[in-house]
Amino acid sequence: PELWRRIVSFCSSCEILFFKQTSRLGRQVTDGQLSGQILIAAGQKVYNFDAETYELLQTFQGHTDIVSCCKFSPDGRSVVTSSEDKTAKIWDCFTAKLLLTLSGHLAFVRACDFSPCGNLVVTASDDRTARIWIVKCGTMLKILRHISSVFGCAFSPNGKRILTASTDKKAHLWCAKTAEIQFILQGQHTEALTCCNFSHDHKRIITSSYDNTTRIWNAIDGTLQNTLKHQRAIRSCVFSNNDKIIITACHDRRVCIWDADSGTLQRIFQHHTNIVQNCCFSAYGARLVSTSWDRTAQVWDLQTGLVLAKFQFNNEARSCDFSH
Repeated sequence: PELWRRIVSFCSSCEILFFKQTSRLGRQVTDGQLSGQILIAAGQKVYNFDAETYELLQTFQGHTDIVSCCKFSPDGRSVVTSSEDKTAKIWDCFTAKLLLTLSGHLAFVRACDFSPCGNLVVTASDDRTARIWIVKCGTMLKILRHISSVFGCAFSPNGKRILTASTDKKAHLWCAKTAEIQFILQGQHTEALTCCNFSHDHKRIITSSYDNTTRIWNAIDGTLQNTLKHQRAIRSCVFSNNDKIIITACHDRRVCIWDADSGTLQRIFQHHTNIVQNCCFSAYGARLVSTSWDRTAQVWDLQTGLVLAKFQFNNEARSCDFSH
């Protein structure tokens, strides 16, 4: 079985699924590789799909305006959502029961993220703040103040730092414990920032912008390492789990696949018919999901570029996440 597991690691999602469904050995050596769940935010609702069968499992309802972001907790038991109704909400993943409403923002809440331990949540808002919350009780712990709207936020993989992206063309790196600014990434982007993320090895930071670029920064000293140039604005950016690939979601209806080290464009996925808003990798990195203003979300095989599943909604699909 161990040899087969190594062989399967080089297979596409289509091949893994066929192997898993047609043989006992396949079920044994691919255990967990296509399991999990997929979150999609569209309109005022968030939908939870089985990541293997693509069947709808739950629908999270309770927001009174567009849901801007949705994320699984690290243990997969909870979901956090943010909305233009000025709140974030925490849900039970299995029952879709609302557990907490995080109230305090004075404008649209644009993004949200769990800490690696799952005990904290960070939210980003048009009210020029990012806020840290205690998941267990919903208490606001810290306020991170900006001079402009905050469109993106992310915890570092070790939970010690928080990254925020603002329309003032800057990204701020904060100490998660003290809420003190460690340094500011500035002087490179020429338009508002739309998204930010850490690499999984803590060493790099990625930011995307309306200036048609995605930029890679050194997470230790804040120096610029590379610039990924696009044809139009970028809505989101993320590293693969092994940090070798970057995917970006673009205004030109494309999902772009980049080599994270060289910064070269490797592939382009083109099936959406409107702006691609968000994208994310599966836990094993073999698939990715993209959401679009064309009211669809699509699951792609990263190796072949084939669309494995397509979800149709009545509203623009704004956010997505794979369970870990």
